[in-house]
Amino acid sequence: MKQFNQAKVEEFALFYAVESVRKLRIPLVLRIMSIGHDNPTREERIEDIKANPPKADNRGNVYPFGSGNSMSFVLEPETGALLVHERMMKGRGKMPLWGLTMREHAQALNAATTLKERGGFNFVYDSFRDSLALQRRYDHPPKDKKQFFKEMNHLKKIGLKWFDGRFLEKTNEIIAQRTPPTTAVQTDSGFKARLLLRHFGVPPEESQRSLERFVNAWDRPDGNRAPRLLTDKDLSFGQKMYAFILFEGATHGEDGTSQVSAFFRLVGPRERLLLENKSPIVWSIPARSEDHIQLGFNDISFRIQNEPAGTYRVEAEVCDVATNRRVKLVHPFVLH
Repeated sequence: MKQFNQAKVEEFALFYAVESVRKLRIPLVLRIMSIGHDNPTREERIEDIKANPPKADNRGNVYPFGSGNSMSFVLEPETGALLVHERMMKGRGKMPLWGLTMREHAQALNAATTLKERGGFNFVYDSFRDSLALQRRYDHPPKDKKQFFKEMNHLKKIGLKWFDGRFLEKTNEIIAQRTPPTTAVQTDSGFKARLLLRHFGVPPEESQRSLERFVNAWDRPDGNRAPRLLTDKDLSFGQKMYAFILFEGATHGEDGTSQVSAFFRLVGPRERLLLENKSPIVWSIPARSEDHIQLGFNDISFRIQNEPAGTYRVEAEVCDVATNRRVKLVHPFVLH
């Protein structure tokens, strides 16, 4: 039997909102200043909340303090659990400039820290709000509401602690471990190319959406900040991997167009050739400035099912067609 329903979730959100106002300490000087002014009293604020209690929006989010606040309550329909999220980062339907999907960002933060460091909570991708959040899960309605109030305040406190520097510090450490190998970044007389591998750390049904967000993040005007360059160095059986070429310094023709080609190969253990994609054009339209890192189109993708675990590699020979400047890129990864 499911323990929570939408009404119960809204009930707990209302309780927390009311108790937060009830227990808020208001200095005496502020109480005196509010006399004769429009500033509502504590009691008036509580009555206003009760008259307009928190209700679920069209995605199921219930906000104790309004949609602009970082905390949200939501019913998990499949299990009937209450999920309380303290948002750390908004998705806004885009790939963050860190280059990580929020799902893999959350997984990486959990792997890089202890439960104690996280205050007893876990980082999650909050699909209801398209955000990265700290989560407190309740499979059964708390019997002690005073304890529930303390737990919510603790979640808020830990969220603020992480948001104030800790989050950025750990994120930069994670990204530093995921920079492309030196063999996947090469230069020939000013023409520079990079080979990135990305599976985005998402289930199959989210792969296409993550791909679109990745491509959109790199499709930016001259001068706009580029996403962080990071790559995946492992792959699970059946997981989809994309191989991308990023380049800069290609020669502009008289019409302002640059043309860049690439030749991909996927090589397995014992030098077994698994895939060969001959010379697709990865760029052949008007180019941006020569120092602009450009994501090529015509990336390749693959899944590996019936092959042994071990070390594999993607190779790419990338050519600036106008000058015949060429670089060979090699990116190993581990299949497990």
